Amino acid sequence: MTPVNPLMSIHIAAARRTNKGRVLGGEQAIPVERAVRAFTLDAAKFTHDENDKGSLELGKYADFVVLSGTLSVSLLLLLGILLGDARSRAASTDDIFRVPIEQIPNIRVELTVLAGHATHSSGSISIPESLAYWCQPSASL
Repeated sequence: MTPVNPLMSIHIAAARRTNKGRVLGGEQAIPVERAVRAFTLDAAKFTHDENDKGSLELGKYADFVVLSGTLSVSLLLLLGILLGDARSRAASTDDIFRVPIEQIPNIRVELTVLAGHATHSSGSISIPESLAYWCQPSASL
C-alpha cells in the first residue's frame, strides 16, 4: 500500500523499493520529475482543475510547498513566476530534483501555501499576507 505522504510516494514511485530495501517492479520506476508532476499538474487534470491549479503560473492559485533546504529555490521560482520566467531554479542541498532518491523521504515540508495563505509552517519561514493578492487567479502584473 502506498502511503499518503506525497514525499514518500514520490520516493516509492522513483525507487520502487520497500521500506526493507526490496525492489518491487523496478522496471516501473519513473523519474522524480514525473512523480512530482503526478502530484501537481496531473492531479489537477484528473479533477479538471488544471486551469486553476497544478502548476505555478500567472492566473492560477499559488498552491505550493517550500521544502527543507529549498527556501532560496522556492523564492526564486516564485519570483520567476511573478516575473514571467517559471524555470528559475537554484541549487540546494535538499532539492527534490537533485538529491539521491533515497534521501527524498528525509526532506521536510517547511511551509504550505494555499491560494496565497500559509496553512502550515514549521516556524522557520513565513510569507507576508500581502503575497495572498498575487496568489489569486484574478491577480495580474
